[in-house]
Amino acid sequence: MTMSHTDAHAPVVQLLLTVSFSPPIENLTILDLASVAALFRDEFPVFQQIARAGPMSAQANADHAIFPAWVSATPRISMSSTESRFQLLFQNDRLSFGWVRGSSLDEPNDYPGFTEIFENFETHVGQIVAWAKQVGSEIRPAIGEIVYTDAFPLTMGKPLSDIITLLNPIGKLPVNSFNYNWTQPWPNEREGYVEGLFAGPGLSPEGTYVATLETSARFEINAAWDGVEAAFKDGHAVMKDIYEQLVKPPYRATSDEWE
Repeated sequence: MTMSHTDAHAPVVQLLLTVSFSPPIENLTILDLASVAALFRDEFPVFQQIARAGPMSAQANADHAIFPAWVSATPRISMSSTESRFQLLFQNDRLSFGWVRGSSLDEPNDYPGFTEIFENFETHVGQIVAWAKQVGSEIRPAIGEIVYTDAFPLTMGKPLSDIITLLNPIGKLPVNSFNYNWTQPWPNEREGYVEGLFAGPGLSPEGTYVATLETSARFEINAAWDGVEAAFKDGHAVMKDIYEQLVKPPYRATSDEWE
């Protein structure tokens, strides 16, 4: 969703891609995590330990059993590029790769596009799969996740009802404050669901008022690693369709900007 500061479109401010492993990589030690950090150190030199993420499911509101492999596993680690625009997250049951906007909302967007981010993600997944084999673990892809965050600058008292199709003001009065979240099932034969949150107004890091739209999709893969690309392209197409139904012109990104 690339766009310039002269456009009315909402610039994407974050994209995060995740794939979970089945089975999880068991019996990892702190030394194993150190070797993962070393594997990516040249590209992601900024290292820190963060809170573990919970189990992933392709079913909305699923009841998650508490597995010993999750509770007693090694910590989640975060590895970032020097300028913090790109981040790699690893724990024993998943790998995530994300991009965060480095420019303010009134500057040209530096979003490289879904295709480029996914290609980098796929490369790093391949590195982890090869590394897992070295430590004696054969892992397969289980669940994929795509999370988009968009920010809509609210300049000159722009009402939220001008931006999002969810809002249908009573008596045609403008809506200036809103917070709404929803969950919907996957629209085709693949197991999965999409969650969304639209809220505003809020303050951006640079202190301007914005409305935010966060959409996340989880979907089953349950295939060999060569099936990951097709699953994520399917997920991306579903999210694009939902976005185009939610966001009104002229704030909607074009099809080309999604790639």
